[in-house]
Amino acid sequence: NIPTNAFANCYNLMYINIPNVTEIGVSAFSSCYNLMSVNIEKNFYEIYPYAFYGCSNLKDINLNKCLSIGERAFDCCSSLNTINLSMCNFIGSYAFNECINISQVTLSSCDSIYEGAFTNCYNLNKVYINNPESRFCYLDSSHVFCIHDKSTPSLCSINSGITFYFRADVIDKYKKDRYWNYYKDYMMSLLQN
Repeated sequence: NIPTNAFANCYNLMYINIPNVTEIGVSAFSSCYNLMSVNIEKNFYEIYPYAFYGCSNLKDINLNKCLSIGERAFDCCSSLNTINLSMCNFIGSYAFNECINISQVTLSSCDSIYEGAFTNCYNLNKVYINNPESRFCYLDSSHVFCIHDKSTPSLCSINSGITFYFRADVIDKYKKDRYWNYYKDYMMSLLQN
């Protein structure tokens, strides 16, 4: 593993190649402001809280094989764009908060997304939840995909620019979710089997 604070505040670090690590520890690369690219070669790995917090220039990181993303792991990573979390089953609170350039998120095996995970992602416009019926994606808070009101920061409402895409064969399960009322108006399309 890469331990807690291992490379925190390494301001001049720009590129990382991680060949065989299963855990990226708490704040391992936090505040590496010039970090642009992270190549993780391991098949399955976990990212702990605050691991890449404040890496504002991070554009390129392959999260396809990531199993778990901790609280605020990518908070303020404002250069991230499209992210594929196809193997991820847990996304912690505020994991992608203030990732203002994320435009698309793909989830295929996520069980839980916690409060504020995608808060203030102003350009997020497509969320694909492609879980099979056996992997229900619990939206543990109505504030997972919200935008704070700039004039009243304590107010948070769902990002109305997002279209959610669910599999057609599981949509009835999501209608029973306690947060369905927050998302139903944004369900413009359904993924097919």
